[in-house]
Amino acid sequence: MVCTKKYFCWLLLSCVVLMAFSGCVTEHRSIPITRKPNLPPVAKESRPVSVTKDIIYKVKEDDKKAPKDFQYYISKGITLKLSKSKEIYTIESGELIITKQTKREQITIVENLPGLIYNDVTATDDKGYLLEVHFEEKYPDCYLKFHQVFPGDNENYYLFYDDAQNKTIKYGDDNYTVTIDGIDPIDPPFLLIKMQSKDASNSDARMASGVKLP
Repeated sequence: MVCTKKYFCWLLLSCVVLMAFSGCVTEHRSIPITRKPNLPPVAKESRPVSVTKDIIYKVKEDDKKAPKDFQYYISKGITLKLSKSKEIYTIESGELIITKQTKREQITIVENLPGLIYNDVTATDDKGYLLEVHFEEKYPDCYLKFHQVFPGDNENYYLFYDDAQNKTIKYGDDNYTVTIDGIDPIDPPFLLIKMQSKDASNSDARMASGVKLP
C-alpha cells in the first residue's frame, strides 16, 4: 500500500512537471525583414543666375561652346508699345484726299520668358559683348539687345536702349517705347540662365611599392 502511494505521488509529480514545461514552450515565428529599396540620388534643382562675362569666358574655355548654346530668360516683364501715323495723299474725282493711317501695337514679354541668341555674340568695347536675344519664334528678326552697363567680369547684361532718354528700343523695323513691370520700373531687366551644380569629384588611395636597384 505504501509503495502504491509513493508510485502515485511520483506519477502525479511527473505530470505536474511535464505540464509546467509544456506551458513554458513558446512558438517561434520568423520575423520578416523589410529591406529599403535603393533609391536613386536626388538631382539638384536648377536655379537662375545672371549672365556675366566671366561665365561666357569659362564656358568657352571648359566646354568649347559659345553663348548661343544657352537658354536665356529675362529677369523682368516688359511691355513694348508702338504708335505711329502717316498721311497718304491720293486724288479721287479730281480732289486731293489725305488719309491718315495710324498703327498701334503692343507686345508683352513676361518675366522668365525663354529666348535664344539671334546672332552670335558681337564684341563691343571693354564692357564685354552685345547679346541679341529673340523671344518670339514667329518673328525671329525681332530681338532685344543686352549689354553691360559697367565694365567687369561679373556685371549683369541689362536691356539696351537705342534711345535711353525716351526709353525706346528698335524692335524689328520700328521703334517701341518700353514699360517695365514690377515695383521698381526704373531698374531695367537683365539676362538670366539656369545653373545646376554637380559633384564630379574622384578619390583614390594606394600604397607605394618602392623602387629597387636592378
